Amino acid sequence: MMKENEIEIVTCKNGHLYPAHLHKTCPYCRKFEDNSERMMAERNARKQANNRELHINTRWENFIQWLEEGTSGLSFLFSMIGDKLHDLPKEDPWKDPHFWDLYR
Repeated sequence: MMKENEIEIVTCKNGHLYPAHLHKTCPYCRKFEDNSERMMAERNARKQANNRELHINTRWENFIQWLEEGTSGLSFLFSMIGDKLHDLPKEDPWKDPHFWDLYR
């Protein structure tokens, strides 16, 4: 006969100790099973993500890739020039009275 303050400790098939009055089945085994299923699903998803489909580029795709790699500096230069042209005043710069101050 168990007293009111006594706790019955039970050992599961995996050797985990747990209080029988709180749990019907081993909580550690259940957590391990849940975590192992989740870990296996993540592992399989990672495996599938790493398996890439073989794709052979066409000549056009190779040309586009070569052009992008070779002209990356030019695109930066053109964007700077475009920004400067966009920021020019809308009025005619030749009519600006201070435009010719440098040449007097």
